[in-house]
Amino acid sequence: MAKDEPKEWTIEERLLKFQEDQLAFQKRQLEVEGLRAKAQQAVAEATAKRLAPKSLEIAELAQISVFNPRGERTYPMPRLKCEILAPWPISPNGHNCTREEVELFNLLEPGLYAITLNDDAPAKMEVSARRNEATGVIEEMTLKPNPPWNNEHRNRFRSMPLILREILGERAVHVLTMRQEKAGIATGELAVSVDG
Repeated sequence: MAKDEPKEWTIEERLLKFQEDQLAFQKRQLEVEGLRAKAQQAVAEATAKRLAPKSLEIAELAQISVFNPRGERTYPMPRLKCEILAPWPISPNGHNCTREEVELFNLLEPGLYAITLNDDAPAKMEVSARRNEATGVIEEMTLKPNPPWNNEHRNRFRSMPLILREILGERAVHVLTMRQEKAGIATGELAVSVDG
């Protein structure tokens, strides 16, 4: 066989060469698709960042939450005046109360109060207090209803803000409900905290 004559390939060699070429092509295709996917991901992330509502950033920086929709930065929630047992412990140092609930708890004084249950049945709420012996300042208040807060009666009680408003009566008129506060924010009547 002369040097310039092309080699004759067997069917097996041709088939093997074809399969190798196909694998190489598929490998290049996967590499291109991987690069394309990375590029699309980068574009999607950049677009999402560009289009993300600035209000979310502002909300984080201004510490706006469902508990205090006006934000802690400029309109901090008042401190709870003492530990409350209603029936779970609520600590002044950390709690999940709304601004409305904190303001209402802060107005609460010891006594025996008439309240209404969800089924319009009358009930009593005893509010007792433990005071500091030296200063007379209330350090803990316990809300004890009759009927009691238990599994049998738990669905009969209204929400805590409604119970407190019924107990406080006219003393609670100046405390905005969370619904009123959110409406005031939406209409621009109430300002919210802004970043720095």
